[in-house]
Amino acid sequence: MNKHFIYPLVAGISLLSCQKDNLPVGPGIESTVAVNALSQSNLARIEFSKILSKAVYDSKDLRNFIKEIAIEQFDNDYDVFYPFIKDKIVKDGMSFREILLQYTDNENTLKSIEASLPLLNIYVPDLTMFNDFNAEKWDTNDNDIVVTALNYESEQTFYGDGNKLFSLAKNEIPGFPCLIVKDNERLKQNIKVKGMSSTNYEFLDDVFNKKLNTKGAVIVDGVAHGYRDDNIVAPAQIVQQAFAEFGIDPIYWQRDYIYWGLSKTKPKNGSFNPQVREFIHKVRVNPNIFYTISDQPSDPKLTSFQHSSDLKDPVPWADVVRRVWTDGNFEFRFYVYKGKRSAGSNAEKPDIKNLSISPRDLFTVKKVKHTIKGGGIFHRDKHTYSIESINDLEGKWFTPNGTGIQLEQWDIAEESMTMTIFVEEFDPGEIEEKEITVSNKYSSSANFKLDLGLGGLPKKLVKLDLSFGMSSQKEETKVQRTKWTTTHTSDALGNATFYFSDPILKVDYWKDKPAVRIYDGYSVGTGSIDIMLLPRPI
Repeated sequence: MNKHFIYPLVAGISLLSCQKDNLPVGPGIESTVAVNALSQSNLARIEFSKILSKAVYDSKDLRNFIKEIAIEQFDNDYDVFYPFIKDKIVKDGMSFREILLQYTDNENTLKSIEASLPLLNIYVPDLTMFNDFNAEKWDTNDNDIVVTALNYESEQTFYGDGNKLFSLAKNEIPGFPCLIVKDNERLKQNIKVKGMSSTNYEFLDDVFNKKLNTKGAVIVDGVAHGYRDDNIVAPAQIVQQAFAEFGIDPIYWQRDYIYWGLSKTKPKNGSFNPQVREFIHKVRVNPNIFYTISDQPSDPKLTSFQHSSDLKDPVPWADVVRRVWTDGNFEFRFYVYKGKRSAGSNAEKPDIKNLSISPRDLFTVKKVKHTIKGGGIFHRDKHTYSIESINDLEGKWFTPNGTGIQLEQWDIAEESMTMTIFVEEFDPGEIEEKEITVSNKYSSSANFKLDLGLGGLPKKLVKLDLSFGMSSQKEETKVQRTKWTTTHTSDALGNATFYFSDPILKVDYWKDKPAVRIYDGYSVGTGSIDIMLLPRPI
């Protein structure tokens, strides 16, 4: 190894700060068991680091393989998840695991590591703050790449070609090319026990699943185009056609085209399409309510953190943003209510949808206060990072699950033309029941009929005319009730009312290179949270 590894450039803890093993810790024997298990995991990570350091030192093909897998970002980070890639071929018919076996004393060593580390992961860190190294810029022609095991107990030891080179303290990271062996904190085990004992994995949250992630791209006819703005939607073809047909003319309803197949050239006798569903496509939370929704101990909060370093800016901006939030997600509940024409004033229960979301997906951090206290001759400077005010946060649009939250169908022949969504930030606590009175609007029943199909086929529901049609009574209002069970600690965030006659798309325009039609979606706010609905066929 080149001797420049003997004098590492030391930087902040940020790139190595990861979640600890999910082990039970409690009084007495439970604490001892947890510590022993953690030590066993660390020993296994260290042993794997030694093996990997030999293999990547010897094999450019293996270095290329790890680089290519990391760049794929299957979990939206530069992770190489060992269980997923161990049997993939690297070169000459040899798998990743088979290559590693060439650098172990016997196969039982590797089997023991695999059993101890079900979430075994190789991370390629972004060190471009210090040098020209990240997954994309990794020059695999150079075999000077060291490996370390993320150690939760003591110092970090770095290995090159199987040899111990040097160690860094727990609160320090390297400023040179390296690979980090750790657990993947974006996946969890899903052990099937019925009939067989196979183990597979699933994402802790769909936001980590790159296959579901459309952020950063506009999807048109299945093709991704690389510029997506937060307030822009990529609607289904039938929604685009509805906008092209009716625009935002209040006389016409875009949903008439989508649900009933009505258009200017076919203004009468449209059949109901049962395959269409509304989706909560995007949400955006007002930062002004941050202290309201973060009032319980389990809620995420803003925090400050300190770091010691002699560098002017020792922590990358992306990691500062990550670390100013405490762990945990906000739990939102959407109570989606549409009145039933036949229900009278009876209390109908809403359709309840849940959303668990990280504060990093809800808010953009615009400014962080950074103060430096000089450490003197024998001590490093102390850097403190904090957010002074919620004015330094900005709400951003977020698409739940990458595709939205599916709701029930919206049949205005039987249901109200109004859809009311009550929103809460849910917190555990004492159970209570809410009952709310809602004024629901219905399109006149005279504008619908059951029609026999040709040849005596079963009856089908038909909307006679566009919009309210020619009926003398265009709409009627009923005062009805809805109720649900919640907790007294949950934070009510108001309600948003959508009308069937509301536009879905508001504006379209063209962007070139390549030319793509872009749409702005219509949203309704509660004062605390903005909600955007988008229908599409299922």
